[in-house]
Amino acid sequence: MSVSSADASATADNKESLIELDIDNACPRSSAINTKNNNSPPPNLMPLDRLLSIVKYWHEINCPQKETCQFASIGQHLLHIAMKRNQTLLTVQLGAMDGRSNDPMYEMFVETRGKNYIQARNGDIAPGRDSPFPDLRNWLPVMIEPVPKNYEDMKETYLGIANDSGLACAVPIHAAVSYDSTKTTCPFCRFNTADDAPPSCKGQPDWMKFQIGTLDCEHSKRFFNKDFDLCILQDPLPCNSLEKLLSDHFVPAEHIAMLQIDIEGHERSGYGTPASKQDIPCGPYKGVVELQGVGLSMYIIDNRFETRITIKCPGQEQENK
Repeated sequence: MSVSSADASATADNKESLIELDIDNACPRSSAINTKNNNSPPPNLMPLDRLLSIVKYWHEINCPQKETCQFASIGQHLLHIAMKRNQTLLTVQLGAMDGRSNDPMYEMFVETRGKNYIQARNGDIAPGRDSPFPDLRNWLPVMIEPVPKNYEDMKETYLGIANDSGLACAVPIHAAVSYDSTKTTCPFCRFNTADDAPPSCKGQPDWMKFQIGTLDCEHSKRFFNKDFDLCILQDPLPCNSLEKLLSDHFVPAEHIAMLQIDIEGHERSGYGTPASKQDIPCGPYKGVVELQGVGLSMYIIDNRFETRITIKCPGQEQENK
């Protein structure tokens, strides 16, 4: 897919409602990440009507071929078009871990290892092994991670991205996402990584020790089985609904362009209500959503069209195009 073709489709209608980001509050200078360079993100977020127009065109061109119908592909195209239009692409990640290990956002924008899906004309982006984006000032990542060590490592990762790739702003949030907006603390099940942990726990692989934290302790019990009582700690951690966590950081939840969720069996909490695997409830998010850990992949949340699932919203007509 040619980026310029997608951009032409996206700009067919010159009228769009620009949403201005509260940069001073969302990107405070007290954060080391936001002061690493002199860049600032453009104040206007990519509008959802424009986003959905781009995504629909991208889907029609790319999704008949499985190799290009990828979460990374649409992300790279959206960021490239945001750069051309001097807008900011807002992404939110639930369960960001250290911001690097097996991380789809890091592999999409920072170190793609040759998986560059952009086919730009006139050499405006030179393909490379590490990333097609040498300057990431048009990307605004919000990273939500509850595990304290992971959270500190994640901040270091994004400090490096700001230093090496020009990232102007990032919003790290140390909390867990819950569908109960009345709670401010939640029990969180995580692996015991302390120096005095039982030897059998210390011998487990790093992905198990650092990537399997969850609010769904029943899921954790099923996963670890007989090792649950031995290796899993239940800690109270700060938590709230996704909308409340974002509003507290001056980020508009209704203008998320990409939402990536990997929170170990609790993926539905990002949508504001618990649900079965067969039912994704409606919410304020109408961007590109990727769920991991529940046998799902990528969906476009919008009432006008869908990729692999029908979203049924009470009182709203569903149009599949």
